[in-house]
Amino acid sequence: MNPGHGTPLALEPQAWEILREAHATYLSNWSSAYDEVLNEVAERVRLAKSIGKADIGALLFWKRFRADTTWVRKLMTVPDDKVREVTEAAVTAVNDRQLSVPKAASAGRRALSALPGFESGDALASALLLAAAPERMAVYDRRAQQKGLKVLGLQLSPVRGR
Repeated sequence: MNPGHGTPLALEPQAWEILREAHATYLSNWSSAYDEVLNEVAERVRLAKSIGKADIGALLFWKRFRADTTWVRKLMTVPDDKVREVTEAAVTAVNDRQLSVPKAASAGRRALSALPGFESGDALASALLLAAAPERMAVYDRRAQQKGLKVLGLQLSPVRGR
């Protein structure tokens, strides 16, 4: 799919080669231990069908974000059962096989926007969605746009809920 547009997009063979090379480079340059946090959170999400504040904190650590921010303080005042209620809707959306991957990602992202810190910005939200559906979702941040999608000649729309 053309990211953010909902129209089919077939990648050129050259783009697939770029992806294969990038993946091989990633695997050769990073320790397999790096994604242990993500994998542990993904397993907890698979079992619980929701994401709690402790898991959000672990993904914040995995993404190497700062936690001394206003949105983190606000999120910490939300009861974990409310956080799980919101994230359950996101987990359900990204795992809905009736939806295309882009539509499932958008639905999951919209669901997360009800939480403090998830009204805008996609980096941590995409990490939560990746943990919720590792076989369907991908992590997105400015590096993914600038170094990944741009190399492939793709760009996401700047609209919310992309």
